[in-house]
Amino acid sequence: MQRVGLSSKIWFWFKATRFPFFQAAYIPVLIGASIAWSVSGLFDPFLFALTLIGGILLQAAVNMFNDYFDYLSGADQMVEHRNPFAGGGRVLVMERGITPKKHLAVSFSYLVLGSVIGFYLILLRGFIILVLGIIGVFSIYFYTAPPLQLSYKGFGELLVGLNFGPLMVIGSYYVQTQELSLQQPLTASIPIGILIAMILWINEFPDFHTDKAIGKHHLVVRLGYRWAIRVYIASVVTAYIIIGYGIACGILPFPVLLSLATIPLCLKAVTILLKSHQDPMGLIPGNALTVITHLVTGLLIVAGYIISVTLI
Repeated sequence: MQRVGLSSKIWFWFKATRFPFFQAAYIPVLIGASIAWSVSGLFDPFLFALTLIGGILLQAAVNMFNDYFDYLSGADQMVEHRNPFAGGGRVLVMERGITPKKHLAVSFSYLVLGSVIGFYLILLRGFIILVLGIIGVFSIYFYTAPPLQLSYKGFGELLVGLNFGPLMVIGSYYVQTQELSLQQPLTASIPIGILIAMILWINEFPDFHTDKAIGKHHLVVRLGYRWAIRVYIASVVTAYIIIGYGIACGILPFPVLLSLATIPLCLKAVTILLKSHQDPMGLIPGNALTVITHLVTGLLIVAGYIISVTLI
């Protein structure tokens, strides 16, 4: 029996976290911290690092829990396409040396480590972080875990948008300022929450028939192709409208206008979705563009806040 080296094991467990999608955690943390710096002039690098690491650990946990419970449901084994953005991580299908029990144990270790950081932040910053943390941990575990299996019942997209949008931005902002001022954090976070939810949304199209067969009735399955496409389009349009509204009303600083530069990327993703929504391989560029749209929009929002402080 061939022994697996330590470096290979470390790489596997890192890969199992689906680290390319960690932007879901670090983008809202960056936005919250940049708003805090812009509004109050406060920025604590230590608290920022704790918030960032904690958020990434919790995202790693939800990704691995998702793979574990999807494996138990049989969903991953039924996936035939090779769209890298859909079908889950499939690590339990593709890596024979990894048992579900080990996978679950590592998933819990990420959850515990993230929670420990969260408890430390609660000691430093108080009750609000506790409330946000409870919502986050509940959502992480029961996203795919029975008995709730929230993503199977059409709540997954909402939870992803809420947790990796408003809750994480507001949490990051509060850690820096200890102020629960919602106007700027909420206005900036809703578009980024919508865009991260749309990553999940478009990634559900390739698994439409598989998910329907195993009873994973997320919103794309519940709505069907036609209405799911319409909701995707309406959602991304709404995200950009909110940014424009926030700037026009003086809620967001003018340099945040930079984030509208991603509109052409988003339009291209819409075009691909309209054409290839039933073609898992043909949809890959649309999946990728949705990921890039979220990433670049978030970074440009952060850049807008930095510019507003340093150059204006």
